[in-house]
Amino acid sequence: MSNPVGPDKRLDVLASGVGGFVAVAMVMFVSEFFVGDGAPFVMTSLGSSAVVLFGAPTVAQAQPRSVVFGHLVGAVVGVTCAQFLGTGALSASLAVAVTLVAMFGFDLVHPPAGATAFGAVVGGAAITDLGYRFVLIPVALNVGIVLAMAVLVNTLIPWRRYPASAPVPSSSAPSSSVPAITPPTVTSGDDESELRSST
Repeated sequence: MSNPVGPDKRLDVLASGVGGFVAVAMVMFVSEFFVGDGAPFVMTSLGSSAVVLFGAPTVAQAQPRSVVFGHLVGAVVGVTCAQFLGTGALSASLAVAVTLVAMFGFDLVHPPAGATAFGAVVGGAAITDLGYRFVLIPVALNVGIVLAMAVLVNTLIPWRRYPASAPVPSSSAPSSSVPAITPPTVTSGDDESELRSST
């Protein structure tokens, strides 16, 4: 059955595009402000995350736990592989594989996190020189901002709900047409006698 308050598909697609634009722009502006000095301030996998968060906000892969877990694990695994195995094909492949296994093992899958692991290995000296600082900035910083924007923007879109566990707005909840039935109460001995005599 179709949703009577649901949007036109074209309107929903437009809302997704606007939401993704606003979120990515905010991540870049805020991250560059805090990082500065020419250091890497945004992860390239952020673009893929924006597609998931605003294009399909109700799927499991878009939920905050999956986004945070996936990107942070991918960053840690990627940096570790780069530190101990270098930046070659073996290291990059292993980083993606371990991140994939970890996400599916904990049932917290966010596909763009594979790109975070991959980028931590092959992203060049500007990234590998950061070592484990890469996990905090830009990864954790970017993730925190994009999630905050996802909650804000998707909440402002009337027919959306994010995260999926967020309560449904009362205005959209169906009201019951069945009146409540209040059982009779006995308040005194006289009332109790009247009830017995009536039966």
